[in-house]
Amino acid sequence: MKRTITTISAVVVILLIGIQASTAYVMVPADYTTLDKLAADSLYITGLMEVADAERVLGEAAHFGDSHWTEEANAGVLRCTYVADSADEKTGKTGALYVMIESYNEVSSAHKTYSDILSGNQNLGNVSVINDLGDEAYFLSDGQNFLLILVRKGPKVLRLKVNKITAHTSLDNFHQMAREVVNKL
Repeated sequence: MKRTITTISAVVVILLIGIQASTAYVMVPADYTTLDKLAADSLYITGLMEVADAERVLGEAAHFGDSHWTEEANAGVLRCTYVADSADEKTGKTGALYVMIESYNEVSSAHKTYSDILSGNQNLGNVSVINDLGDEAYFLSDGQNFLLILVRKGPKVLRLKVNKITAHTSLDNFHQMAREVVNKL
């Protein structure tokens, strides 16, 4: 038993080591074990977005922070983080890019999630609807601390957020990367 666990762990480590270079797009079947999901979710998110994409948005060297897959009541949820390698000298902030993909069984559930989040954010002001991205999308920023794009495409909801805008953060690259990820969903 111990040898089997060690072998499985070694395979996962090999998969995770190769994640940075991989561009595989892997869907996570419902019958995967938790261990399989840990390896596959990282491959899945890497297929949608790579460290180089995060670096274009953050405007500086970054690394893959973490990712995890959860199954919630009516959706599979994948979360991933990319973090700048160091604090920005000008602002003292360390930028991070957060990615969250929710995959619902029903389009109506995805639409409800999108609508609820939009309603909650409208009181913050500066919500800009993006008419040509996915089925529904908007952008929100306070101009100093964060950038957020929320997109619904079919039964999927994508959240992209830069937290801690630095002097290097690129708004144009953030929007471009969002389009690239949505096109791969």
